[in-house]
Amino acid sequence: MPTGYNQITTKQSFSPTLRKIMSLMFSVIENKQKDIAIGIILIPVRTAFDKNLKGMFPNIDANQSYLNIVKYQADTSTFKVQPLEDHELKKINADAGFRYQLDMNRLFLQKYSLCKVIIIHKKDIGDAEICYFYNPENEELVKKEMSETANILTFHDISQFKPTM
Repeated sequence: MPTGYNQITTKQSFSPTLRKIMSLMFSVIENKQKDIAIGIILIPVRTAFDKNLKGMFPNIDANQSYLNIVKYQADTSTFKVQPLEDHELKKINADAGFRYQLDMNRLFLQKYSLCKVIIIHKKDIGDAEICYFYNPENEELVKKEMSETANILTFHDISQFKPTM
């Protein structure tokens, strides 16, 4: 948990626009002094589910689904999607990752109008999104916060992964 943040309860998925629904947030923390909330979304790669889908959709690859998330959620009119650099991926043991501005026109927690996202992917394990919710006056502060907290999620080595499904 980053310094100054407190866990808050949210039991619902967030719809950033009328046409999009994000996955249920695993955890949400908020720093009221900085006026920033961070939401964590975890999306496991379920190999068995992937095999069932392959019967209906032969070209589906669960290890590529994070690319669709970026394509579907990014607001490319205001922010260019940026791939994470190799040294950033190595720190968190991820295979791929991107930064982007979430396309949203609805408030999160009835208060935050903007969101920057870091999505990371580990082959055969899953995806995770770190969502930084903020308001326009905190643009520079959220950039600083992202650089200081981007490694709050890391992937274990695949040999340590023990799936429950």
